[in-house]
Amino acid sequence: MHIKKTVSTNENAWTVIMMGVAAVSMVLHHFGGTSFLLLDLFFHVDVLVFFYLAGYSYAASAPSDESKRQLYKSRTIRHLKVYFGISMLLLLIYLAIWHFSDHSLSFSRILKACGGILYARAGIFYPYFDASNQIYLFQISNGALWFIPAMILGEGILLIYFKAKASKKSGMDLLLILGLIISGFVLKMPGILLPWSIDTAPYIALIMIAGYEIAPVNLIREGKIGKTTLIVTGLALALYIFMVYADPGYNLSIREYGNFRFSMVFSLLCGILGCVLLSEACKVLSRFAWFSVLAWIGKNALGIVGFHCLFIDMLPVIANKTAAELSVIEAAGLLAGIIIILGGLSFFVFKIGESIQRKKKSSAV
Repeated sequence: MHIKKTVSTNENAWTVIMMGVAAVSMVLHHFGGTSFLLLDLFFHVDVLVFFYLAGYSYAASAPSDESKRQLYKSRTIRHLKVYFGISMLLLLIYLAIWHFSDHSLSFSRILKACGGILYARAGIFYPYFDASNQIYLFQISNGALWFIPAMILGEGILLIYFKAKASKKSGMDLLLILGLIISGFVLKMPGILLPWSIDTAPYIALIMIAGYEIAPVNLIREGKIGKTTLIVTGLALALYIFMVYADPGYNLSIREYGNFRFSMVFSLLCGILGCVLLSEACKVLSRFAWFSVLAWIGKNALGIVGFHCLFIDMLPVIANKTAAELSVIEAAGLLAGIIIILGGLSFFVFKIGESIQRKKKSSAV
């Protein structure tokens, strides 16, 4: 195996391809993908990709402590703008639907929708599906947005990890990792889902730490892939597949790590292994121009992830069918349409935002 750091901006094309894979996986999963697509393998890591790459971004572009703090500040502001911007737009769309279409607009419904935006969780009580008194908060097709506020908390813990790593006392970083694992178990005990995914923040931070420490390393040689690499990669992939299917029931958004007592650690290791395998695959794919489609999707991933649930929930109106009633060809066509439309809209919104920023800078000068 070949160990080489890759933190140059020009070498980071694989990151947008990886985000593209994650965005497509999330859309497929929420659409109700079929098992022949092996979606379970991608579903275990799709949202983790964003956390893993968040950790990597600090290794790639923030070498000093001050630059790390500045990066956290700028990323937090961006995340808040994206989260509340998409949420408010979805709320306006649903207010129009409730008023003009199904005439179900009410104060309690608006209150729940706003509560979901501020609380950033699908519901309040845990376990999510078994709670008879569950209060469902995601009323406006905003269920896929939960990870954005969670990322802010995770990156905050990541800054603490950087301080522990730089501490003169050796082992402080390992002690923090152990503390995060223990706190993850402790926070799993309450019978409620905490706001902004506070209860899963230690888990998310550990994924980010893995991204910071592992993602900058090239495990596959840039030239010919040798037998040793193929064997090790094959064994790692086999182990990952076994781990995914050995402990099903994973859904991080509602704090479901699996079916066993130590599923949190098991799923954490599985998630890190999956992210490592996917990142190495994307580093290889980034050498081929025909994977630029995935890169385009990755660049517009937040827009696609943020709005795709709206399209899926509107399927009975758009296609006069539910997702389960669509043929494979119809489903593939609709999914491609959703990704292209949302990606295009996200691209134009981003360009408009860039133009506004340039005008502000020029007027300030």
